[in-house]
Amino acid sequence: MLNLQQIVVQQVIEWLHANQVCWFATISHTYGSSPRPVGSIMACNDQGHVVGSLSGGCVEETLLQRVIDSGNAPETPQFLHYRENPEEGLGALPCGGELQVLLEPLSPAHLPHFETLLHALSQRHAIQRRVTLASGEMDLSYNKHPLLALSPTHLRHTFFPLFQVLLVGLTPVSLYVAEMAHSLEFRVTVCDPREKHHVHWQAQAHPFITFTDKFPDDVIRAQFNDRYSAIIALAHDPRIDDMALMEALLSKAFYVGAMGSERSAHHRRSRLLELGLNETHIASLHAPIGLPIGSKTPMEIAVSIVAQLILMRNKSLAQQRSLPVES
Repeated sequence: MLNLQQIVVQQVIEWLHANQVCWFATISHTYGSSPRPVGSIMACNDQGHVVGSLSGGCVEETLLQRVIDSGNAPETPQFLHYRENPEEGLGALPCGGELQVLLEPLSPAHLPHFETLLHALSQRHAIQRRVTLASGEMDLSYNKHPLLALSPTHLRHTFFPLFQVLLVGLTPVSLYVAEMAHSLEFRVTVCDPREKHHVHWQAQAHPFITFTDKFPDDVIRAQFNDRYSAIIALAHDPRIDDMALMEALLSKAFYVGAMGSERSAHHRRSRLLELGLNETHIASLHAPIGLPIGSKTPMEIAVSIVAQLILMRNKSLAQQRSLPVES
């Protein structure tokens, strides 16, 4: 599974391998009720094929007209402006907002740049593109920068790897969470070493879920120890859930949660202290899990969990986006 950024970059690579004429577009500035946020990307080729999104369709249509139908495509990076009541030379944006798009013409010479970018994301590294506005020269950096920074000479844009979630325990709740999380661009793994619970698993019905019967602490150490990972204990078995939480609360995961009542959460905290974790580690545990929406059924519980998962992912991204720019 790929996130939208990776999908766009992969398509660009395929077009460049085929020597197709194509362009890469990035929203560099917004004002008011713009349809997509700063950092949104899109690519198109001279056949009119589009991947990614800058709006609900109006921006993409006028951009295609500019680079294909008019025969007036820029040879170096160029800013395009869209607003509700366009002045001469500006595109229309009916939602009432305003946005600025950097349009970059691409050639096969840019292939290594995008291949390196995609490889870094596949290795779960955040990486930043830097585009020299005057020449179109591109380079990559692992320095920590905000999501997008624009100067008179350069655009810097950070790409993040796909977020992933480990669900510990094969239960009806975990399968509902898996379905919703997948649709929200999480890569989903379900872990349960208990053979009797495998009856819940139907690979054909859930082809997008990775299942493992390994012990959760081993899975976390090997695959879920980074800031783009979430770990959720749903097994309803302290032996399994505590095993996962002992490792998860020492990891770099942006979110760790455990299902259960206030009473079971209190007992869990006591057990984790006895097992050697301290109050600081346990303070990062979300338990009872989910937003308080009064949920009782497995589907409603899953909705509350996924809502909190989205909230914490957005907070994690906001923290990374606010990192100071390094020279």
